[in-house]
Amino acid sequence: MEYLSVFHNQLSGSLKLKSLPCTLTLFDTSESKFSGTIDLTQFPAAMLHLGFAENRLSANPTKGHLSVVGWTSTPVLGEAKNLFKPLVVFLSW
Repeated sequence: MEYLSVFHNQLSGSLKLKSLPCTLTLFDTSESKFSGTIDLTQFPAAMLHLGFAENRLSANPTKGHLSVVGWTSTPVLGEAKNLFKPLVVFLSW
């Protein structure tokens, strides 16, 4: 199977991309009622197009990334030098 298009329908639930056939190149679920999050690290290697528009998917774009909040010791042009500004680092997984 190379193409799987189930767009514009009433299908709902979560999507598990690692269960798709390894030869799949197009997967389109646009305009459906799928929900939850999608793991984009585990989809078929042959995949060229993923369509998820107009579903009820959620996302956490900072999950697994290093986030830095605060100031650094590099002053902004024209700012007085103060090397003791706080630096706060948050890790989210």
